[in-house]
Amino acid sequence: MREKYLFRQPRVDRRWVLREEVLNDFKREVKSKKRFFISAPGGYGKTVFAVQYMESLNGEKAWIKVDSRNSNSSTFYRHFIEAIASIVPDREFRKAVKNANFDFELATVFEILKKLPDKSKRCYLVIDDLQLASKEVKDSLHLIVKRLPTYITIGFLSREDIDNFIEDEFVIFNKEDLEFSTEDTEELCVKREQVRVKNATCMKMARELVNITKGWVMGIQVLLMSNLSLIDNVIFPENLFDDYFKKYIWDTWDIETQKFLIGCAYLPMVTEENCKFIFGDDVKDSLLKIYNNNIFLTMIDDFTYYFHDLFKLFLINQANKIFTEEELRAVKEKTADWLFKSKDYFGAAKLYMENKQYDKIDLCLFELAKMESVTPLEVHLQFGREIVMNLPNEVVVNNYNILVRRSWYSFMMGDSDLYLSDMEILLENLSEIAATNPGLLEKVIFQSSLNFNVSLKSISKKAVKLLQDLPEEVKYNKKEIYTPTITHKFPYFHRSMRDYSEFYDLNEKDISDIFNSFGKMIGKDTILMVLCLRAGILFEQNNILKAAELALEAYGKLTVSTNYETVFLVNSILIAILRVMKSDFLVERLYIQLGKYVQKKPANALLHNFNAEYVFYKIEKGDVLAAENWLEAYPLIDEKKITFYNLCRSFATLKSYMALKMYSEAVEFGRKLLKFAENYKRDLDQIEVGTLLGICYINMDELDYALKSLKKAVDIAHVYNFSRLFISNGPEIYLLLQYILKEKGVSKEKREFLKNILNSIAEENNLNLIKGNAELTPRRQEILEYISRGLTYAEIAEELKLSYGTVKNHVRLLYRDLEVGNSQEAINKGKLLGIL
Repeated sequence: MREKYLFRQPRVDRRWVLREEVLNDFKREVKSKKRFFISAPGGYGKTVFAVQYMESLNGEKAWIKVDSRNSNSSTFYRHFIEAIASIVPDREFRKAVKNANFDFELATVFEILKKLPDKSKRCYLVIDDLQLASKEVKDSLHLIVKRLPTYITIGFLSREDIDNFIEDEFVIFNKEDLEFSTEDTEELCVKREQVRVKNATCMKMARELVNITKGWVMGIQVLLMSNLSLIDNVIFPENLFDDYFKKYIWDTWDIETQKFLIGCAYLPMVTEENCKFIFGDDVKDSLLKIYNNNIFLTMIDDFTYYFHDLFKLFLINQANKIFTEEELRAVKEKTADWLFKSKDYFGAAKLYMENKQYDKIDLCLFELAKMESVTPLEVHLQFGREIVMNLPNEVVVNNYNILVRRSWYSFMMGDSDLYLSDMEILLENLSEIAATNPGLLEKVIFQSSLNFNVSLKSISKKAVKLLQDLPEEVKYNKKEIYTPTITHKFPYFHRSMRDYSEFYDLNEKDISDIFNSFGKMIGKDTILMVLCLRAGILFEQNNILKAAELALEAYGKLTVSTNYETVFLVNSILIAILRVMKSDFLVERLYIQLGKYVQKKPANALLHNFNAEYVFYKIEKGDVLAAENWLEAYPLIDEKKITFYNLCRSFATLKSYMALKMYSEAVEFGRKLLKFAENYKRDLDQIEVGTLLGICYINMDELDYALKSLKKAVDIAHVYNFSRLFISNGPEIYLLLQYILKEKGVSKEKREFLKNILNSIAEENNLNLIKGNAELTPRRQEILEYISRGLTYAEIAEELKLSYGTVKNHVRLLYRDLEVGNSQEAINKGKLLGIL
């Protein structure tokens, strides 16, 4: 449920100065550009100025204040789109917003913005405290803004500059534009009732205030709250609140007022309801009195306020000086209890952590886990990063529920070492978990099935035995463990959470035993998952016809009651097979059909992975624009940290870099992706990344690196006879594979593996590649030798006693014979063919 104040514009204190001349100049500029950015340190009046601007306009208006609850990308994007829906009266657009996937990403925003009407009444949106938003949000805003129609005027307020906001596109206002002049300060003195009218005394006072504060309006306001007779002795403090404000203002307030304000400071918003909950009294009049007598509260409606951040920080710093330790703990706990009641589990957990109330953090985790299907994954992972990962280790290992969650977060976020150490503790204490918290067993066994250091077959047997051996006094009736980890192309990830290379040599009985040991796997969908798993293995082994047979059988078994994840899974493997079979018509039809399917709830949770798979296909068909659009719509938050939850999209990013010939970027990113695959022993991912890196290195004329990368991929792949990834990238790696085949020491099995790949590449691509040096004339072979030594055309002509023009013609024909475009490519190909 949305708070009543969400998107509501704040109110301006009636005693604030309206700087009409500055405001009118600002309005004229914004009317032209429709975009503005106000950047200044805290206390310069950004919010008030923007509110005054908004109040001077006609039209629908919305306001977003960024705080800890909406700073993550998914929540921010959702609020952004909902705010626009609140001011654009278009039925189709609002319908698109209502039906959107709860897990918002930048691509979601782009898609929904396409639904905006071409024309509408003028409307306005302001985003305040932008400095608190995540880096991903700040980096993406310029991409969002350029997609907005001109009838939407948008503004941003921030304490820091944003590099992508440039003057050509935005009206830029900074602290110099907001500094108060002597005339502004005179007006403020009158409004604050320091003087009755403007006169010489008033002007002198205003001039002194401006000289002391350098026009910083909050400093001026603080001085006006104090005894003005002190102005002559003021050396303007760098820390206004902790020095001057505390001494001359704060210390004059009674202790009850101080405690009340500090208690409110831990709330993101102060409302009548939460104040009653925390303080037990009706404090409406008290808060209104404080609002009317100071400048640090912003009002949204008759009883909804928020503190200025500088004042909030001051209040929290005073807490230990005003409250006893027990009193402060009680205030934090009461506030956290309110946040918990309001389902702000992240805010509640932060205060519980300060209080060291780890049992209540456990409750936050429990409630948050219940919302996994309706809460963006980024929200859960933010909780994991900022709360769970910062808990003392002794607390985590002694609370199995928290330990299970930490192992899950570490797995998802790419910390394989922490995941393994946590799972080791959990598995060592399974008997105790079964006796004290049997409900956790399912999660523990589920997460143990992800342990890539132990075979899944072994884990499945242990799981069955564990459940059979549970003592009678343990009331755990669930003898089947649900886990969807062992499926080909598990829809939320790239292929599967568990690398299915371990299934390559298992017979049908082994696979059935494993599936059955882990339960019914979403009931009747089990048979479909088994079919897809077997089809996936055969596909990677290039047994395309048999794989197609199984995939079509699975597709034929889909019904209206099939789980949406399974529908996605079945379609994905069938499409992959049909792409290899060049059935473009069927592939397009299935993509259209699946695209419509994942637009609807609950299947729209898979939209981003569908987009990743579709961009693979488009890039394969030569659609360079698709790669550009992908890199714009799906920027990675931190390329240094590949995670499971963005793994499929990471592969799309790598392939997009390559499609755009951004090979340096592709190599840098691919190495990180390869490291992730190695850490999790994901053999197929290692094969794919290794092959793609080999192609990048070839295009960068790094032949040694290309061979090293491809050899490693071949070493892994030949064990399982997984050849499809090489064949799909055939023309670009054919000569490299041929070179590896000719090397000494290649085993018989690997040699057969490579021959089969080379034959399949040649067959699928109708290749007419050079098989040796017989196709080069002796003269051209000689010229190639000179080129490899770095000689110029003139130097080669002199060595061979030929004319410059003759050498140039021979080089042109040499490039034609080798099918290359420059000297470095000719050298590389000459080495691969054994000519050099």
